[in-house]
Amino acid sequence: MQLFKINGDFIWHEHPDTEKLFIVLEGEMFIDFRDGQGKISKGEMFIVPGGIEHKPFAKQEPHIMLVEPKAVI
Repeated sequence: MQLFKINGDFIWHEHPDTEKLFIVLEGEMFIDFRDGQGKISKGEMFIVPGGIEHKPFAKQEPHIMLVEPKAVI
């Protein structure tokens, strides 16, 4: 689990074998997909499936919790 903030655009990327769960604690964020866009507001969550190219961004800095499976070492 990670807590982070974004402001502006992030890069297009994908996580081939890992789902990502975004939970917005404050503010709102957006996630661009090649075929559309999702908006996540305070108190909402969204799962990006593994292997899906996406680009998170925010117009104003939100507080976000990112949950992902623990890496196996």
